[in-house]
Amino acid sequence: MIHIIISAYGEPLSTEKAVKCFLRQKIKDSFKIIVMDPFPEVKEYLAKKFKQVKEVEFFEDPGEGKSYALNLMLNKIYSANKEDIAAVEK
Repeated sequence: MIHIIISAYGEPLSTEKAVKCFLRQKIKDSFKIIVMDPFPEVKEYLAKKFKQVKEVEFFEDPGEGKSYALNLMLNKIYSANKEDIAAVEK
């Protein structure tokens, strides 16, 4: 499973554009796009835009900083499989 993490901060239109860009790519493996943002309004906006897209998930960032949120997310998607690679793009 490929996890694509998009870290955002209250920019629903830019985040929507980023999600759409990933969805247009031809990814052969199973994947999930996880949007991290501290604003519930962004979650609601994206839920309406991508309600039929099972590959898009929202993670509400607790607002303690980007590194804190990324650590929470990486712990959430952690796999014990030694073949897995965790890659985070800024």
